[in-house]
Amino acid sequence: MRRGWLTLVVVVTSLAACSSPPVLLDEGAVDDVASAEQNTEFAIAPGWTWCSAISPSGTMREPYTGSRFELDDGSSVGATVLDRRAEGLTSAKLLGDLVADADQCTLEARPDGLGTSIEPLTDLEQDAHGWRTRDPEGRWGEYVVVPLDEWRVLAYGFVTRSEEPPVDLDELGELAREGAERLAPTEG
Repeated sequence: MRRGWLTLVVVVTSLAACSSPPVLLDEGAVDDVASAEQNTEFAIAPGWTWCSAISPSGTMREPYTGSRFELDDGSSVGATVLDRRAEGLTSAKLLGDLVADADQCTLEARPDGLGTSIEPLTDLEQDAHGWRTRDPEGRWGEYVVVPLDEWRVLAYGFVTRSEEPPVDLDELGELAREGAERLAPTEG
């Protein structure tokens, strides 16, 4: 009997050591990943460039649920789940706040070719909001926020200096949504 328990303890311990915490996006989902940040305060969805008011960093709370990949060409790709249920902030309210913040950035933008710009993305899924941003240093990004449920919002996007996007935004959104659905919502 004692030998059976020892075997069970060894097997469970081995499995625990081999498993890692669940992640929103798997590194293998994106090509040419140079470095990855998973489930930390730095694992935030990029794409908002200079418009920090719509950055996930201002609305993220522990425990963090996010993935951010730095690619070989210097581009960044990622996704973040924003969950503010502990504060009673619904996904509808959070989305409304983010849209208002993006509107404020639009007023502050300098779309004269020398400064900053922000414009809404079209052809997004229902209830999604997204923007294309550009900063004076030549970085540009696309950033989308969409409700997952009553309390959680999914943010995903990329930022790059290349002419072509580093990922297909729709595909990134699908992968991020699949990842979010696998993860249990945090309790507030």
